[in-house]
Amino acid sequence: GAAGGTGVGAVGGIGTRGPGEKQIEIDRRIVRDRVSALKRELATINERKMRTVQSRRECFTVSLVGYTNSGKSTLLNRLTNAGQFVADMLFATLDTKTVRWAVDESTTVLLSDTVGFVRDLPHHLVASFRATLEEALHADLLLHVVDASNPYAVGQVSAVQQVLDELGCSGIPTVAVLNKIDASTDPVNEQILVTRLPNAVRLSALTGEGIDGLAEAVRRAATADTVRVTLRVPAGDGRLAALIDREAKVLERRYLEDVVELDVRMERRHLDRLTGQHPELEVAAEGDAAAQPS
Repeated sequence: GAAGGTGVGAVGGIGTRGPGEKQIEIDRRIVRDRVSALKRELATINERKMRTVQSRRECFTVSLVGYTNSGKSTLLNRLTNAGQFVADMLFATLDTKTVRWAVDESTTVLLSDTVGFVRDLPHHLVASFRATLEEALHADLLLHVVDASNPYAVGQVSAVQQVLDELGCSGIPTVAVLNKIDASTDPVNEQILVTRLPNAVRLSALTGEGIDGLAEAVRRAATADTVRVTLRVPAGDGRLAALIDREAKVLERRYLEDVVELDVRMERRHLDRLTGQHPELEVAAEGDAAAQPS
């Protein structure tokens, strides 16, 4: 017969008619196949997220969350353009953008942007929306960005908080950010927001007003459980020294006869783990003694 094998018994790939299939069955099958493919894609993204999150655990992480159009991306760009970012990493398409932010000379955090929240999201989009939001679950701090100029801002705040609660983020420390104060024309609306979010930072990502206040709030959160210590490492132990380099911010190192002295700032939990695992590591001074000007 004719080339191409279009006989009754031919079975094609996706979208071609199998034996005796009606059009509606074909449509259903195509949709089913598409859904399966998307589910596989989401599973891959979640798997990659777990790996990414693992590798980021050592760094203080901050996630931007907020209703759609609250100005998260503008804020991210404002901080980027302030020249405070030292690297820019792009993960996946359904994924979030993450950048390294040097808040000050001794504090660097990872800052992630998440997708904008919308109310009554179509059911079929919920899974992918949640997958991208998983990022927020692993943050040490959330920045909840609110469009202070929007008359419906109070309702949007509630909608975002509800989703975060459902995702299990309610225990994560949060700084509320009242954005677009340059465009806010309703003092009553803004007063309601301030009452609802008492410790909110007021700023304009567009003009840069109030950005310093945000940096200070993030710095305080990031250094809340950090200690300043002087550590003594045996001179030949390069592996332990490298480990400390990875886990701590080394402020100064002094090479003595048989030890290397390191003035570091690090999280208390990392210090406890290191000293527990490495009895050869000596803590020479902690707190104010270590912070003496050299």
